[in-house]
Amino acid sequence: MPRPSVIPGIKARLEAYLDQKEVEYLTQPEPSRTPTLPSTPDGKVNVRAVATVGILDQRDRSF
Repeated sequence: MPRPSVIPGIKARLEAYLDQKEVEYLTQPEPSRTPTLPSTPDGKVNVRAVATVGILDQRDRSF
């Protein structure tokens, strides 16, 4: 029997995380807003850092 897909769980956790980060961003005063997502030194979103904040669990690591 095939394993159930991990994608729906990852998607739900990622959407909740991104919603939280959006709220954090929007609550900052507009003239001094800074990004709330983890980023690399050149300003790109650090996807590996996002994955370490609970988006992926042990079973999802191979995703």
